[in-house]
Amino acid sequence: MIGVVHITTALSPSGAGVYEAVRGITTRLAAEPGFKVQVVGLARDQHAWPLDRHSWDGVNVTAVGGGGARGALVLQRHVQSMPLAGIDIVHAHGVWDGAALAGAMLAKRAGCRLVISPHGMLEPWAFSHNRMKKLLPWHLWERRALAAADVLEAKSDLEATAFPKVGLHIQAAVIPVGLDIPELLPAVRPTSGPRTCLFLSRIHPKKGIDMLLQAWAALRPAEWRLVIAGPDDSGHLPPLQSLARSLGIAGDVDFLGPQYGQAKWDLLQSAELFVLPSHSENFGIVIPEALAMGVPCIATTGTPWVELGPRGIGWCVAPTVEAITSALSAAVSRSPCDLAAMGHRGVAYVRDTFSWSTITRQTVDLYRSLMEAR
Repeated sequence: MIGVVHITTALSPSGAGVYEAVRGITTRLAAEPGFKVQVVGLARDQHAWPLDRHSWDGVNVTAVGGGGARGALVLQRHVQSMPLAGIDIVHAHGVWDGAALAGAMLAKRAGCRLVISPHGMLEPWAFSHNRMKKLLPWHLWERRALAAADVLEAKSDLEATAFPKVGLHIQAAVIPVGLDIPELLPAVRPTSGPRTCLFLSRIHPKKGIDMLLQAWAALRPAEWRLVIAGPDDSGHLPPLQSLARSLGIAGDVDFLGPQYGQAKWDLLQSAELFVLPSHSENFGIVIPEALAMGVPCIATTGTPWVELGPRGIGWCVAPTVEAITSALSAAVSRSPCDLAAMGHRGVAYVRDTFSWSTITRQTVDLYRSLMEAR
């Protein structure tokens, strides 16, 4: 029996891609013979966590509360008091929020293997954003915590190239995120009203929503409406709403707030076009989620989705207002039939590439190789 402890600060749905990745792999590992899986994490949305507990079937989950520096300290104190029997591998998710440090502390106490998934937080744009706030923790503890890892797990080849750039010359394993969706169904488009262009992700500076708004203002496409959905991260939503007003497009843009569960899938199915204009993404799970619902996508070269264009399922352009405007112009000029055909190709691509059975097998192989090396 291999005992694995996953540590995360994204135990609630507002944790977006990290939450989906951790919940997806741990619930499937728990169903694998020979594995005992625990999750220890921060549930910043204390009101949401009890409602979400049912979706972690088979996983022993310990939720501790707190946000910011206080949450990181609570997490560290918890792992310092955990019983060590049966812990063979610690797998920490994230940087800067206390998860990597807590994982390194627990692995050292248990004398076991350590895997850390940075989830894009070491990529050049992410590393330089708020750089002055990160320099002190980087030199005091984050770099040492990451250097203690036996393996750094990347979600894409693009993310793996970031590790040596910050001085981490450690074995890297590339294992993408699987999709956990109700069904691969054709999109359900409204038969009347405006056509929908959708952004669905965290409302955060990294996501490039300001560029999307500027591109939309430059085009003002007839018969289309821009929908921006997702949880506000660090108070970034009000400045974006103010920007929409100053650009004169407040009446053309809907800010919907967080969309979880079936509401998320319903929203994706209602869209004809999806845009993720991020400066940086290690994976960007919303792209395959949108493709699975038959929605063509626009992404940037700051994401690992350069194959959207060659596969005929979307566009991948530079993270600039001009490039995003050009891609939007090309997309909204397509007929509904053309976009639907692109969407059908996207569904087939997702079916073939992002099954959880494949991702689970890759993770099991990684863990078993670490145990053999031990």
